Amino acid sequence: MVELIGEFYRSVTPIEARRLNRGQICWGPVRYLSSQFQAVDLSSYNPRDERLNEYSLTTHEPDDLSIFDHFPVHELRLQSDEALLVDRAKRRPVIVMSQRNEYWAMGGARLSERGLVCLPMYSFHPDDSPEFRRRVRAQEYPWWIYLPERLSLREGFARIDRLQTIEELQLQSTPFALTDDALWFASEWLRYYMTGEIDQLLFDYREESIRNI
Repeated sequence: MVELIGEFYRSVTPIEARRLNRGQICWGPVRYLSSQFQAVDLSSYNPRDERLNEYSLTTHEPDDLSIFDHFPVHELRLQSDEALLVDRAKRRPVIVMSQRNEYWAMGGARLSERGLVCLPMYSFHPDDSPEFRRRVRAQEYPWWIYLPERLSLREGFARIDRLQTIEELQLQSTPFALTDDALWFASEWLRYYMTGEIDQLLFDYREESIRNI
């Protein structure tokens, strides 16, 4: 695919980078997936002074829905059907894949969040086998997008299976973005992963690349 796309990245000005357009590369918090809930639980409640409440970090199984059924915790602004979950995250480069949300006054505070759908970028590890790298490069895996080493960006892949929405104020833009061709490719591969449909040119090129591994 590298030969088909050509240049993957382009440099952008600080003004353009701050616009957070589709294809912009940023640093952002990328959450790890977990099979359990880590929640902040109210372990001791003081009705006279909520500032004296005591909390603990506990682990819950996914079928333990009691964490979403409790008295409201006013100190934390936590409704009775909400839980304060703790996720482990790592600062990673991400690719902005959605348009920016404009503030909608009629939605009020409830709909005021400005989230951007972002595609996390991962680099190869030194112990990754050459065969694994070749298979990623050939686009054998529908849930990953191969990314070449260019400029100061390391060789690796973007993980569609880790697609996340990140609040735009948590993103720090870089001076790099995808080129138009690379953004088209990433968008088409995202469509393939989500719908099973793929551009015929990409499908044929992928099949040839896999045969040549």
